[in-house]
Amino acid sequence: MTMEKIIELLAVADGYFGKPQTDESRKAISTVWAKSDLRTAPDDIAEQAFYDVIQHCKWQDKLLPDWLERIQKIQGERLMTERCLRSHRKLQKMLKARAERKLLKE
Repeated sequence: MTMEKIIELLAVADGYFGKPQTDESRKAISTVWAKSDLRTAPDDIAEQAFYDVIQHCKWQDKLLPDWLERIQKIQGERLMTERCLRSHRKLQKMLKARAERKLLKE
């Protein structure tokens, strides 16, 4: 996740919790967030997870742990979907090959 996206979402969180941060505080928080597992998350997943979590988050200090947990869940779901699609394509390919062999034998 890019630092610009982290800062953008941090501003959204400030507005949501009604606690505007000072520039120093915002920089410190964004540095902590940037050093977390957020930096490896793609922007689209991180943003989706952020908006999924913030609507249920009551405390600003719980946002990061809940957000990271949601990112991991989304990444796991995407990985499972990709595996299922790969398996499905492989099965379709096998079935097609079997049908072609059967046609050749006739």
